[in-house]
Amino acid sequence: MFTKIRRCHANDAAVLPNGAPLFEVLADRLRRPTIWRVIMTSDFDKGRHLEQDIAAFLRQHGYAVSTNVRVRGRSGAIHELDVVGDKSDGLTSFRLVVECKSWTTAIDKAVVYKLAAELADLGAARGVIVTPSGWTVQAAQAAAQANIELWGPDELVTRLGACAGREVHASWQGVAVMGMDF
Repeated sequence: MFTKIRRCHANDAAVLPNGAPLFEVLADRLRRPTIWRVIMTSDFDKGRHLEQDIAAFLRQHGYAVSTNVRVRGRSGAIHELDVVGDKSDGLTSFRLVVECKSWTTAIDKAVVYKLAAELADLGAARGVIVTPSGWTVQAAQAAAQANIELWGPDELVTRLGACAGREVHASWQGVAVMGMDF
């Protein structure tokens, strides 16, 4: 359960209902090493960790993996790709592009269309969108037409194991669950 934090004016410091200044309470709690890591986790960190988990999975399956790659397409456009997996069997080469979206909301068809355009421009064989928050019906339809795989929470658990079913990283709500009373 969360305690309301009140703020009287824009220039006033936020205080807890018991009158304690929020900044001092947070500063005290930041001195605890286990809490510091939880508080410092941002949406950017969640996405970065998801990319690392996917890269490790692809490496286990024989891919040469790069993360956060900038690649020039046939059109001359530069594409920023989350995870790229290359595999060669001596006869052919295979490139897999993975887009990781660690959003709090479901992805929409625009994400699918963007990846489809990148795949065409790069000549990549396959695309996957990884999203723990799921996707809209329109995104699923667009992915089916573009031959792009969607990996949601169930697919992540199947491919990465039970730890993938957890919240990728804690947030402020995670601090409250860990016994921090705000």
